[in-house]
Amino acid sequence: MKKCVRVAIKEIKKKCTNPVTFFCMLAIMVLCFTGVVANNASNGKSYTCIDILINADLRKRYGVTSLQMIAAAISPYMTMFVPLVASVPYVLSLDEERRKNNILFRLIRIDKKTYFISEYLSAVISAGVTVFGGMILYSFIVFAAFGSLPAPDLFLSYIKIFAGSFIYGMNSVQLAFAFSAFIENKFICCTLPYALTYAFYTFLSMITAVALKNGQFELFVKIQALYKSNLVYVFEKNDYLKITVIYALIIQVFSIVMYIAIWSKKNK
Repeated sequence: MKKCVRVAIKEIKKKCTNPVTFFCMLAIMVLCFTGVVANNASNGKSYTCIDILINADLRKRYGVTSLQMIAAAISPYMTMFVPLVASVPYVLSLDEERRKNNILFRLIRIDKKTYFISEYLSAVISAGVTVFGGMILYSFIVFAAFGSLPAPDLFLSYIKIFAGSFIYGMNSVQLAFAFSAFIENKFICCTLPYALTYAFYTFLSMITAVALKNGQFELFVKIQALYKSNLVYVFEKNDYLKITVIYALIIQVFSIVMYIAIWSKKNK
């Protein structure tokens, strides 16, 4: 058990301290700026986080707070691209190990169970750190623009969002982890989850449009629960959080089972 923990910590440290992880954090930070935080009811114009940050008049006009800015960071663009960006640190690290034949050397020193546990933990934690780190970087810019740190009475609200972003990142890498068991091309391994996510969310958007047109608001709420970005608000109370958590757990279990089944068959 001690050896398993030691190996897992080593792999987590290697992936989380990789320069690639930092650049992925920057990518997440950029995506945060695309969130819509205010709307003009008279002309239907929407203002993104970057609009509010660079225009102090808009901040005053709409009374936007730093907490609203951070909560609005989970934009449709963020939802779409997180599966791609969050998987890059793990996939690139795995690709490097394959090119150097390090996997074979590792399996000589450790058993398959230890290898699987260390790989899975390093994949999900590096992805969680990537999204979490990107949100933190974005938050620093928000606090600097607003000229103040979080109010003590709202500190817990910020912590909940940051912790939720870590969980969201952890779940976003699940498919890339599963595909890595049999896909050795790093580009396909990273982009295939993105392509599947795009197709799935496009399908959900079509159903949502039909549900709203027919006044099926209960169906609309259930559809919104299938967006994994809701995990950012996992510590908040809402109508569909239970469905979101169950859906995320199903994806997680599916990915683990798929990885074990395929990887074990390839490495008998």
